[in-house]
Amino acid sequence: MPRSRCGLLLLVAACLLALGGCGSLSSSYSVPGQPVGEEAPPSIPGMEPVTVNERLLMPKSVAMGRVGEGANAVFVMRQVNAPPDQPLLIWMHGYGTASVSSQEKWLLHMTRRATVVFPVYTQPPFPVGPRFGQIAWPIIARALRRTLPKLQYDPQKVVVGGYSLGGALANDYAFNWKAEGLPMPYGLFAAFSGRRLKDGDVYLPRQKGKLSAKTDVVQMASVNDLLAGTREASFMISQSPKSAPRRLIIIREYEFGDHFAPTRTTRKERKLFWVPLDQLIDRVNRRAEASASS
Repeated sequence: MPRSRCGLLLLVAACLLALGGCGSLSSSYSVPGQPVGEEAPPSIPGMEPVTVNERLLMPKSVAMGRVGEGANAVFVMRQVNAPPDQPLLIWMHGYGTASVSSQEKWLLHMTRRATVVFPVYTQPPFPVGPRFGQIAWPIIARALRRTLPKLQYDPQKVVVGGYSLGGALANDYAFNWKAEGLPMPYGLFAAFSGRRLKDGDVYLPRQKGKLSAKTDVVQMASVNDLLAGTREASFMISQSPKSAPRRLIIIREYEFGDHFAPTRTTRKERKLFWVPLDQLIDRVNRRAEASASS
């Protein structure tokens, strides 16, 4: 095969994996020695129990439940002994995955501070072109409207976040929550967010609306992210009310600035990407506690 053609094929493959591919491109998994449909406790009361293949490497210190099926499913994760009044984190995964696969470590870390709500919203073969943009956000909004009433949570402790295309969907939530009848986000976190694959067919149109002055906004981007860039993050900061807490974090180190850096779990990447989300959840929690006590 000519070298130029080989290089082009490699580039196309990278793009298909890219905008949010923080998991596998397949939602079908096999765990040696375990039937595909076997239930895997601990579960969350009032929700469907998850299977071994849905839990994957999530440890049993985390209770998991599911509401809905297929692309309409939402996974809920929380520590078994979590306090009932802990924050609620709605987390949007990226394009090219439909499960917790390869994301278990960060999700486990998130459950130490919050109940994590994880919309599935796509199934393989993953849609491309205009169809993806037409169905992704409506599926998420409908699924969340079915799921959130099953949970007990403080509406002043709601945080929405995501990575890659999931970051753009988290931004859409912050714009469109009121029109969709969803709880207002008091925190918004987006890491390496983008709305299209460069030179690709996946595009997510922006939802209409405006950010609340009560939403604490954290946007992360990298000058070395050749897939998402810094445009989405900068736009969101520009749309945040001047009176609102807001922070734009630009990663300039080359070795930690590629699009997949937030999915890695070395000590440096955990410090760069996990800590800002931790701090945001803590700020939202403190403000809600202070408001309740005043």
